[in-house]
Amino acid sequence: MSSLVNDSLVHDSLLQDQRNISSAEEIYEDIPLIAIYLRNCKILDIKPNSGIERSMREGYFCKNGIIDLKNNHIGARGIVPILECIKRCPPVVQLNLKETGLRNASITSLCDKLTGHPNLNSIILSGNDISLGAADDLLMFVENNPNIIELKIDNTQIVEKFAIYISEAILKNKIKKRKTLQQSQQQQA
Repeated sequence: MSSLVNDSLVHDSLLQDQRNISSAEEIYEDIPLIAIYLRNCKILDIKPNSGIERSMREGYFCKNGIIDLKNNHIGARGIVPILECIKRCPPVVQLNLKETGLRNASITSLCDKLTGHPNLNSIILSGNDISLGAADDLLMFVENNPNIIELKIDNTQIVEKFAIYISEAILKNKIKKRKTLQQSQQQQA
């Protein structure tokens, strides 16, 4: 029971964090990602992750369409300032968050913030402490984002039944994408 209470408190805290950042979003038009990340960390009173900060400063945060944050301890609240940066990085096609300390509330934030991202098609969440609450959000996220054709959730607490539902939704997205590509090729011929 205490785990549910703790997840609820984390979820409420993350919602407040998102509201705090959203109120400052309009000032971010032409500002570098590092400035956005550091500003959001300050707003949320979160210590910036040194590995992520370094990747932004040195220009490899989003390299060849991939944001690879695996094995960086981001944690439940630490994901919120990063999500704003990912949202503003349209070239990203793959997001690797393997073993980053995410929890169910983190996944809710991820799904809320990245819905409708124009190019993101692969997310790796393996090895995070996520379960049924995250599974519901991920299923809706995949169903509402036809670009998502890969979602890795191995070594999590998501039960097989929901993993199958998510896999089926991903398969539907792959089929839609293939049909769209075939139609586009036929129109060009």
